[in-house]
Order: sequence, then C-alpha cells, then structure tokens
Amino acid sequence: MAEFLPRLDPVVHSAWNANAPVSREQADAFDRDLPYRIDTPRGPITAIPFTTEVNDFPLVIRYGNEPEAFVRALASILEGWPEIGSPPACLDLTAHAHVFGRPAGAMAFKAAIKRAQQARVRFADGALVD
Repeated sequence: MAEFLPRLDPVVHSAWNANAPVSREQADAFDRDLPYRIDTPRGPITAIPFTTEVNDFPLVIRYGNEPEAFVRALASILEGWPEIGSPPACLDLTAHAHVFGRPAGAMAFKAAIKRAQQARVRFADGALVD
C-alpha cells in the first residue's frame, strides 16, 4: 500500500508547502473518479480519490449501523456496478482502528475484502500514475 500525505491542515501538510513531508501520493482528492497527476513546486504527486461509501466511521458511528452494514454497502456497489456500465473508478474500503478494531469490526472488514476479491476487482496502490 502507498503511504499517503496526511489528511490534515491543507496549508501545513500539502505538496505545495516546502516543509511538508515528502510523498508521491495524496489521498485527499474528491473531484475525480480515477487517480491523476498533479505537478507541484516540489515535484509531481498522484492525487488518489478518497471515497466514503464503504467507510466504517460514518456507517457505524454516525448512523449507528452494525458492522455488517459495511459489507452490505460494498456488496450493493459491486452488484450494481454493471448496471451503470462498469466505469473505471476508485473505491476505498476504509476502516479505522478505533471503530473496527474489535472482533465484530475485524470480521466485517475481512468479509468485505473477501467479497471484493470474489468480484475480481483490481487492488491498487499509489503507483498508478506517473
């Protein structure tokens, strides 16, 4: 997996700040469906879209769903994708240790990974765009 720039204060932690950590990826793009190159004064980086459809924090903490909702959300997307023409896109499976770090969450995350593997999706990291 790629090591991403932190999703914190965009002024302090950005590719445009000379004092920011050096990284080739930034997982804080919400404007496109696929990774793309951004040229910065410090060199090129890959902007990787961050999606929230399959994210434990809003599903479980904000909306009060059980961990299995994570798996159902992913299954719904994977099963419905052909109906919209199967366009290329990035989809994050996001789990936080403080939310899914207990057995029920870990089991749901593992089930989601297995479901994605069965769907034959391509698992990628930040090395997609040069």
